[in-house]
Amino acid sequence: MNTRNLAIAITVLIVASTLAAYFFLTPKGTSIEMTTDKQTFTAGEYIEITLKITNHDRETKIYDMSPPAFEMLIYHENGTLWTKYTEGQAFPEIYIRKELKQGESYQEEYIWNLYKYDESTFDFIRPQHGIYLLEGVLRSEPETKTEKIQLEIEPRPKIKP
Repeated sequence: MNTRNLAIAITVLIVASTLAAYFFLTPKGTSIEMTTDKQTFTAGEYIEITLKITNHDRETKIYDMSPPAFEMLIYHENGTLWTKYTEGQAFPEIYIRKELKQGESYQEEYIWNLYKYDESTFDFIRPQHGIYLLEGVLRSEPETKTEKIQLEIEPRPKIKP
C-alpha cells in the first residue's frame, strides 16, 4: 500500500470513528441530573436539592408540566420507599409549557427535610438516622429518572439539661 492510500484509509477511519462516536455516544432525548448541597446531615435539617433536565434531541422539545415539575423519592437503604416530596402537600393546578432547544436546560431548586406525611394524624414524621437513597423523577415523563444519591442522616444531638 502506498503512502497516499494509507493516508486515505486513516482519514476514512478517523471520520468513521468520529461519526460513530457522535451517533452512538452523544446523549439523545432528555437527560436529568440531581445535586444536593450536602449528603450527610442531622435528622430534621433541610437540604437543598437541584433537579435539571436537558434536551439532547436536534429538534425543540416541548415539556408540559405542572408544579412541581419534579418528584423526589426517598428510599431506605434496603430499597423500600420512605416517602415522596409531594406527599401531604398541595400545589396549584396550573400547567407550565417549557420549550427547550437542543442543549437547553430547565431546573428547579427545592429545600426539604425529608419528613414523611402521616395521613392518619395529618402530621409530618422525621426520618430516623441511617442511610437513605434520593431519586429524582420528571413528573411529566416518569421514565426519566436520576441516578440515586446516597444520603446519611445522623442522629440529633442530645440536649443537656
